[in-house]
Amino acid sequence: MLGANYGFFAPNDITISLVTSTTGLISLIHTAMNLIFHEQYRIQIRRIARRILRLPPLSNTATAVIKFGAVSTFQRVAATRTVTTAWS
Repeated sequence: MLGANYGFFAPNDITISLVTSTTGLISLIHTAMNLIFHEQYRIQIRRIARRILRLPPLSNTATAVIKFGAVSTFQRVAATRTVTTAWS
């Protein structure tokens, strides 16, 4: 849009619609990816929806978590101990 401001080109309706709609489309894709891959994001959205609908909060969040899609790859995993046996 700076090019149109300085007179480098004259934008038409298609140019303006592509420039303005692309950021909205990227935002929707980003939200969908968060819903698919991040469990904490889904829990937060569920909590906000319950607050908007004026439903009582869930008392036990462990039972409310529904596994949907992949789990975030950035979760920390507890270290495992290796057991040595007499045969090793």
